[in-house]
Amino acid sequence: MSEAARRQEGAGASRFGWPRLPGLPLIAALLGLGVALAGFNLARIGVTHWSLRLFAPDGTDLTEVRVFYGLLPRVAAALLAGWLLGTSAVLLRQSLRNPLAEAGTLGLFAAARASVAGTLIWLPGLAAGFFLPALAGAGLAAGLVLLLSLRSGLDPLRLILNGLVLGLCLDAFTSLLILVHFEEIGELLIWQSGSLVQANWSGVRLLALAVLVT
Repeated sequence: MSEAARRQEGAGASRFGWPRLPGLPLIAALLGLGVALAGFNLARIGVTHWSLRLFAPDGTDLTEVRVFYGLLPRVAAALLAGWLLGTSAVLLRQSLRNPLAEAGTLGLFAAARASVAGTLIWLPGLAAGFFLPALAGAGLAAGLVLLLSLRSGLDPLRLILNGLVLGLCLDAFTSLLILVHFEEIGELLIWQSGSLVQANWSGVRLLALAVLVT
């Protein structure tokens, strides 16, 4: 192996043999900022000591209830959701061998929104938590995009174009539903904006299960 080839092979590894992570300082900075904001929120609502019973809060203490059933589930949901979004993007890009493949370009986000909107209008009993309709819509969209792209051998450009066209069509459909049935699906607008409001730990448990599966 030539000297130039050795240098190129070792360029992506550290002196200890670990792969280089150019974004590691940024990740550490964002994580530190998140911890600082969480501490600020704790201090703002009156938690000034660490004697708070995190696993068995006093039901008569309003501060402990707010932290245990509001703030902590919100922080946990943000971390788990971010992990899952990043993991899904990596898996899509690696499996499809397409650097542009992710839930937005493949129309999965748009399909999840459209599925939730339709469920809230016509099958409201199945819309609790939005998890099942969102998962079903995204799964159907993924299957449809792959099916439409098979003729081109999953060509990266065709795959992305099919996903973008499908996403535009579904977003137009969702916008139409919002205009006609705003009162029924007004909650969808809050959900799709990235709301992390949590009233208990049920959503966090669901996300944690998804993390374990992946």
